[in-house]
Amino acid sequence: MDAKITKQRLSRMLSYDWVKMVVVAAAIIMAWVLIFTMTATRITPAQQYSVFNYKGNRSWQFTDFNDAYNDAYKRDIFSHEVLDATTYDLSTVGSDMHTVLQSRLETDEGDAIFVSKEYDTSTAYETEDGEVEYAYTYLETFIVRYGYYLYDINEYIAYMQSYLNGYFVGGYAEGTLDEVKVEVDFRAREKKDKRFKTEKQKKAGILKDIERMYKYRDALVQFEAYLESGIIALEYTTIIGENEDGEQETWVDNVAYSINLCPNEDTMGGLKKYASYLKTVVNDEGKEQKVVSAENMQLCLFKLGGVNKNFVGENLIFINEMVDLSLKATAAEKA
Repeated sequence: MDAKITKQRLSRMLSYDWVKMVVVAAAIIMAWVLIFTMTATRITPAQQYSVFNYKGNRSWQFTDFNDAYNDAYKRDIFSHEVLDATTYDLSTVGSDMHTVLQSRLETDEGDAIFVSKEYDTSTAYETEDGEVEYAYTYLETFIVRYGYYLYDINEYIAYMQSYLNGYFVGGYAEGTLDEVKVEVDFRAREKKDKRFKTEKQKKAGILKDIERMYKYRDALVQFEAYLESGIIALEYTTIIGENEDGEQETWVDNVAYSINLCPNEDTMGGLKKYASYLKTVVNDEGKEQKVVSAENMQLCLFKLGGVNKNFVGENLIFINEMVDLSLKATAAEKA
């Protein structure tokens, strides 16, 4: 056997070792990435506040919504539990919209969605006279398809009242916060949260959670004031459809699945700066034309099983922010 070391053999051996070193290095890098991924702190569904824009609405690329939403998040309008704020403009997705939305909801992504009461073009049909009419609005078709994932707003309000009454002695509206209960519940809930490993971090977290309770309380009181004054309103929906035998039946019976953010354009017309659709109107010449409007724009809230209900008060904060922005925009239009 010729075992003589030659320049050619040495070069070949080193080239083989180089390949081995590359493979080993790649394996080490992959292992570190895997370890980091598995041990890193993951954002829970409740820690990501996501807002959708439904089909039929104007795309957010034509509005100030994204800028306003990002600015609101930077100003810390949400509690400390919201670590990320995202938007999904479904009006631009086209035929894949339902696939995208369904996949988001099945992974517990989604908090609120803007839906208009304009007629849904996908329900168009032709009458015997040859005229085109529509069977349902976007709100109705949305509720029929996704009602399982939605809050009855009355139930949501009742839950928030009960939740806060559990912390404010004497009632959420004017009671005193039980800070001891807040601390006990915080420590029990956040045992596995890597943000609060040390006692110093935990104490800081408790102070932030106390602030969260006040934010929720203030938001609920303000939200109820907006409802009482008529600035916004609960929208009760009834939907009549046909069963397999062609007989009429009630699919949705007078349920408040949404909040009307613009029941009065004179007060809340400024909402169109952030969420809007093209409304069909008849001009002075008797001709139909499209105008940008937010009249009767609806906001639905998702009720997802994987979202910790301790934190659904973030919805109230978001709603109030949209009302405040819209009131200011309306006032600026009139100035």
